[in-house]
Amino acid sequence: MRVSVNTVIAFLLSVVFLTYIPGFYIYLYFMNIAFQSFKEPFDFGTLFVELIKVFLFTI
Repeated sequence: MRVSVNTVIAFLLSVVFLTYIPGFYIYLYFMNIAFQSFKEPFDFGTLFVELIKVFLFTI
């Protein structure tokens, strides 16, 4: 049975994201507290980019 590369990559990414979702929410929660304590606006865009970098480095 042949499986295309795209299917394998999509499967691996979905597994990684599903396993990281609880950690993702915990990370968001703590980062939100940290940003509020520094009186800075909560910038979701840059945080999301940083999380994607973390995901790529952990693979």
